[in-house]
Amino acid sequence: MASNLVTVLLDEARRMARVSGLVDGDLDVPLARLAHAAAAAAAEGDAATALTGPAVRGDAETVRAHLGALRGDDALRDVYRLLTDRAVAMGERAARIAADQAAAVRRVIGGGV
Repeated sequence: MASNLVTVLLDEARRMARVSGLVDGDLDVPLARLAHAAAAAAAEGDAATALTGPAVRGDAETVRAHLGALRGDDALRDVYRLLTDRAVAMGERAARIAADQAAAVRRVIGGGV
């Protein structure tokens, strides 16, 4: 999971960025650098402290937008929902997200997965 499936997630992120029209050009290097920075931060201590995304920030509207971008790919939406729920749980364990923000994100993803 920590190697091959990360590569799969990077490929899906690259594909979704292109499909969404958000980024042109070669995305391999920027996305790999982003993943590397996240992995390096997680290696420095508790992985929950490395989380910086919308789930741990309690940003339900960004999570909603991400799900919208994944419309038409039910399998990837399910993966996103599951991993977002896990990110919220990590944030809760590390006291990095307020209960009301966690609940808001979970409502957007369809409750706890």
